[in-house]
Amino acid sequence: MRAIRLAAIMLQAEQLRFRHVLRRRLTQAALLAVAVALLLVAAGAGEAALYTLLAARLEPAGAAGCLAGGNAALALLLASIALMSTPGITEREAQDVALAARRQIGQIGQSLNAARVVGMLIGRLSRRKQKQSS
Repeated sequence: MRAIRLAAIMLQAEQLRFRHVLRRRLTQAALLAVAVALLLVAAGAGEAALYTLLAARLEPAGAAGCLAGGNAALALLLASIALMSTPGITEREAQDVALAARRQIGQIGQSLNAARVVGMLIGRLSRRKQKQSS
């Protein structure tokens, strides 16, 4: 009965953790999609304006290099913000509860296995004793 209760607790904890992981992953995906969209808009509209401005003051190759460096810096910044998300308190606690339940279930299983082995040994010994006394 205790193993069933622990399995239920483990399942609930895993479901809770899964929901929070899924929510975090979906948020990350949405942030990355927005970052890519914004980067494309900036790379399209802003490139033309900045290139025109920079080309008047620099050589065309220098203007293009400045624009490429700025785009790379923006992309790295947005990607690092999206990837900085870590598991929250609820996810970590649910994972800890599930792990503790798994360990207890394993201990119960080992106890049951040990009881079965002892029962089998006692049964064999009693059969041998019966055979010897016959």
